[in-house]
Amino acid sequence: MAAAAKRSARQEPPQIVKSLRGAGRALAIPIGSVLLAFAVGAVIVAVTGGDPFKAYQALACGGFGLFCFGGEPSVLQLANTLVVVTPLIMAGIAVALPFRAGMFNIGAEGQLIMGAIAATTVGIHFGNWPAFVLLPLVLICGALGGAVWGGIVGVLKAVTGAHEVVTTIMLNFVAQWFLRFLIIGGPLQLPGGSSKSSPIGTSAQLATLVPHNLGYEIRAVGQSQRAARYGGISVRRTLVTSMLIAGAFAGLAGAVQIAGVDHNLTDQYFSDTTGFDAIAVALLGLNSAVGIVLSAILFGALHAGGSTMQSDAGVSGNLVYVLQALILFSIAANFLRGLKLRLPSLGRVPDTPAADAMAAAVASEIETDLAADDKDTA
Repeated sequence: MAAAAKRSARQEPPQIVKSLRGAGRALAIPIGSVLLAFAVGAVIVAVTGGDPFKAYQALACGGFGLFCFGGEPSVLQLANTLVVVTPLIMAGIAVALPFRAGMFNIGAEGQLIMGAIAATTVGIHFGNWPAFVLLPLVLICGALGGAVWGGIVGVLKAVTGAHEVVTTIMLNFVAQWFLRFLIIGGPLQLPGGSSKSSPIGTSAQLATLVPHNLGYEIRAVGQSQRAARYGGISVRRTLVTSMLIAGAFAGLAGAVQIAGVDHNLTDQYFSDTTGFDAIAVALLGLNSAVGIVLSAILFGALHAGGSTMQSDAGVSGNLVYVLQALILFSIAANFLRGLKLRLPSLGRVPDTPAADAMAAAVASEIETDLAADDKDTA
């Protein structure tokens, strides 16, 4: 018996090997999804009479400044990508954080727009303030604008149980039409212009931060609201806080876009897709900080390189959206498979009768607490 135990101990792989295996399994899905998308994209280009190698070479040039053989300035190509990547990272966080709390934030687009509106309003009305005061104020107000818009969803979810997918989609439309009201015959319209606001002051233009246990509470609520409540976590507070922070990041993305790129509100925000691209970024990045940054760089490079691919390789820039859709489809398929495996109807049972009894006891206590909470609420 002792000899068998020793052999088993010797055969146990080191912790670092286990960590590497876990990381490999986690990365297999996103990397495989990207490779599959590019392979299908190459087939589409070839079937339609294009050159896949030339198309992807031009895409790499436009997105990363690599393999530029047509005289394109590599630094400029990379800068164009960074312009797209920066708001994508923030919006990606706005989608990923509520995921951890079990919520699907479809409203990053509306939160981004409200952040842009708040930033523009401050940048216009206080445009003569010094930059060291006005620029931080513009960014803070943008974050607050998005936080308020996301907070509405969190409050509705926590208090009434309204589904966040429905409320965020509806609030997206409200934000879009509110934007149009402001810049088309509204108080922010540029005098003598149309579908555009007055520019923010030059001092507001960019030149050419959470309780330590919040992450645990968000993950706990996302895994099981009942278990989180049983563990002493306020589910309502966590839901509201998650959406407040998510909205703040999306609003900050809008403020950065206004302060760093656009400098005024335009009708383009009515058809902007950054908030929806952020969903793909969060999914591909597996809702992790590093993953979101890497996937945002990929999607930013795709968007920035599309025009170069079209001009240099003669391949339509719409291929970028095909690749993005294929990546999202592949990721979503794996997520649905994972969800299916967790359904109790597939016959999963506790490992032992003791575990079954323990689960029943905990469930009974939770039901009692829930009944008491409902009684207090009523």
